[in-house]
Amino acid sequence: MIYFADDDNSYDVRIFEEIRQTRKVSVFPVGLILKFGVSSPIVRDGKVVGFYDAFQAGRQFAMDMAGFAVSVALLRSRPQATFPAKVSFLEEGFLRSLEVELGDLEARAEQCTRVWVWHTR
Repeated sequence: MIYFADDDNSYDVRIFEEIRQTRKVSVFPVGLILKFGVSSPIVRDGKVVGFYDAFQAGRQFAMDMAGFAVSVALLRSRPQATFPAKVSFLEEGFLRSLEVELGDLEARAEQCTRVWVWHTR
């Protein structure tokens, strides 16, 4: 599993326990994001159907970098995967380059009802 942890975030250990199970892409809420106070996948009937985020900008994957983890197997199966050099679109570009669909996303943190990652700076 690959997770882009950052030194200006705080983490509850439960998020690491959950993302160890990542088969493709795990997603979960991140607290203290801009004016909304949270960036989160929207989950209905156990499936991710969209995103609640202050910065939508037409992004298919409107989430914070701290809000997802990717399996090593998926990354290895997509050697063309890249990070775009476009600020605010790193998450979107990276997940698109992995050829991920909404149906591939695995809702973590109790079906995205708990915040176990926070921006603290």
